[in-house]
Amino acid sequence: MANLLTKFSTEIEELKKNQNIQSIILFGSYSTGKIKPLSDLDICIITTKKATKKAKTEILSNGTDEFDLSLFENLPLSLQFKILTTGKILHTTKDLSQLKRITMNQWFDFRPIINRLYQSRGYPQIKI
Repeated sequence: MANLLTKFSTEIEELKKNQNIQSIILFGSYSTGKIKPLSDLDICIITTKKATKKAKTEILSNGTDEFDLSLFENLPLSLQFKILTTGKILHTTKDLSQLKRITMNQWFDFRPIINRLYQSRGYPQIKI
């Protein structure tokens, strides 16, 4: 099994140079160390406020089946929370503490609603 962090190090370095990218965060199996043979490299991108839709599309076009790029703003709140609390920051040009605080507040406000919905449908509650 190839180390995908090494394999895609050049692509990550190129993303770091992109003026529309504020932060790059590794999440998923490579951030937790629970890598399996079919694991991909999950990368969350936080763009700058000035990034256009076209710029965001260009950023995402660098992704592949093994190099999975996601925009933070497009992810579900539960995954945003998980990324900010367990992900590994590979690059950032701005302190993420305010974004972390806002996301955590939203998550803790919304989690009881999700749990009630899950409970009504017989699903297990979210423990995060």
